[in-house]
Amino acid sequence: MNYELAKKLKDAGFPQNGKVVNKKAFTFDGVGKEYAIEDTDEVFYFPTLSELIEACGDGFNVLIRSTFLTKGVKPEFRASSGSGGAPSSEGKTPEEAVALLYLKLHEK
Repeated sequence: MNYELAKKLKDAGFPQNGKVVNKKAFTFDGVGKEYAIEDTDEVFYFPTLSELIEACGDGFNVLIRSTFLTKGVKPEFRASSGSGGAPSSEGKTPEEAVALLYLKLHEK
């Protein structure tokens, strides 16, 4: 997840329970390594996949990993609320796809 997406989540009302040290936002790489994302005057939380899914509530139904047979094209992820015209979103990571779904579900 990047700084811009974390800011959009904050602006949409996502709870800000993150760890912040010296005004640097931190996230984890999925195997427990912590690293600085961005120096900032604001505090942004980089939520886990589980937290994003939970925050979507009943608006989250499925997360799919799409693989491509073309060499060099990375898989993408799609998060969806259901079938038909239900909101869905795509991202390069599962976290990005579900975060974008959260934003769609919480549009004002």
